[in-house]
Amino acid sequence: VNSLQQKNFRAKEKLFLCEGLRLCETAIDSRFEIQTAFLTRKMLDDSRGKSLVEKLNDRICFEVSDQVFRKISETDNPQGILFVMKIPSQHVDSKKILDRKNSLIVCLYRIQDPGNLGTILRTSLAVGVDGIFLIDGSVDIYSGKSIRSSMGAIFQLPNIVNISRDEFLNITTGRHVFATSANASEKYFDVDFSNETILVFGNEANGIDKKIIDRSQKISIPMKNSVESLNVAVSASIILYEVSRQRFLKQF
Repeated sequence: VNSLQQKNFRAKEKLFLCEGLRLCETAIDSRFEIQTAFLTRKMLDDSRGKSLVEKLNDRICFEVSDQVFRKISETDNPQGILFVMKIPSQHVDSKKILDRKNSLIVCLYRIQDPGNLGTILRTSLAVGVDGIFLIDGSVDIYSGKSIRSSMGAIFQLPNIVNISRDEFLNITTGRHVFATSANASEKYFDVDFSNETILVFGNEANGIDKKIIDRSQKISIPMKNSVESLNVAVSASIILYEVSRQRFLKQF
């Protein structure tokens, strides 16, 4: 279990960790498969803990001491419940996601901070994004911090796809791709997002790959007081809610 705190072991074993009562409650009702559960006596005596154990059915469940749980926990104040879960096989047809009517796709280019990734996932779920594309080089979506920052959104988002830059360029040829750029003259609130929309958000330090930028319609978020840029999760939230606003108004 401890080894799964490291990305290379998660990739090798195709397993990841989900910890905490609320996250485990979300995970158990999702399409993700739980391999093993670890709980302390305190959690087993808790009404919500008992309810979770009942839902585990025939899956392997271990009661462990507080000392053992602190050893396998990734958090400073563990709640006493942890799932070992299987990373789902990626059999998602990216083109089918893109072909949905008025599809809304978020593409993340080499996002490095798991907190930013988790926040973007959570916002994407809130506005009804059809799919998340993670371009090679992004932080591991199955790291504990990514999952905790997403508040369980990873278990509810319909499609999460890992792709290469070249694959992204290939499948989005001729489509409506928007990329944020500080130098863009077009402001995000002047753009029509009511139809097919692919939003690209880039690396916190280096931005978006030039080939993707050249393929995209560049948009900016206006800022005052000599502020050069915003946190990528903040930028994503601002633009995603503008998309949501336009599409909500279009319904009436």
